[in-house]
Amino acid sequence: MRFGTPLLIFCSLAAACSSMVQSPRKDVPADGTHRVVVMHPEQWPNSENRNCYIGTYDVVHKDLWTLDCDRLAHETPRSRMFVIDVRFSGNFDPANNQTSSEWTCQKEGASLICKQ
Repeated sequence: MRFGTPLLIFCSLAAACSSMVQSPRKDVPADGTHRVVVMHPEQWPNSENRNCYIGTYDVVHKDLWTLDCDRLAHETPRSRMFVIDVRFSGNFDPANNQTSSEWTCQKEGASLICKQ
């Protein structure tokens, strides 16, 4: 019985801590503006549409998804990766839905509008 009490306390604390830890973006709305890391091509004129793809979490900004709009490049340098608030119109749920990864995005000044 001597070891039972500390074990019970440890298990209680572990359960309490695990209930507080949630995966990022669990309650992300399907439509709306989301902050993502955009892999930006070298040339992207205003009003031009591009095929973009939601990837994984960014290695630098670990709580942000990547939006690869420079798919044809072998490797996009960090100098062309920007944190941008992007307007998504469609099913934005990259963590749970693989079909939400493809988007058609249009550059409007310094902002992006993406649709499925």
